[in-house]
Amino acid sequence: MSRHVRLPPAILALTGLAILFLGGQCIADPGRDIYESHCGACHGLEGKPILPNVPNFAEGERMNKSDTELLSAILLGKGFLMPSWEGVLTEQDCKIVLQFIRNQYEYWRKTAGSSN
Repeated sequence: MSRHVRLPPAILALTGLAILFLGGQCIADPGRDIYESHCGACHGLEGKPILPNVPNFAEGERMNKSDTELLSAILLGKGFLMPSWEGVLTEQDCKIVLQFIRNQYEYWRKTAGSSN
C-alpha cells in the first residue's frame, strides 16, 4: 500500500530554491546569459581571458573602474579589441552584465587560484 506525504508549501518553496542554486551560483541568471553569449568568447567563461591584452576579470582587472566608465566601454567599445555593443545590447543589458561581472569576479579569483 503506497502512502502519499503532503509537504508544507514552505518546504516545497525551500526545496525549489535549493534546486536553483548550485555551488552558490543561480541557474536562471540573465547576467550570466548575456556574459556567456557576448563576453565569454574573449574574457573567458570563468573571467580568465582567451586573448592577449584583454582584461582578466578573475584577477580583478578593471574592477576599480566606475560603473560609468565600464558601461561606456561596453556600449561604445574601447580600442581594437573591445567592440561596441551599442545596438546589440540595451543599456539595461549592459548594467545587468556589469553587475554579474562585479558579483562573480571574487568567485572567479578564488577558483582560478585553486586550479594552479
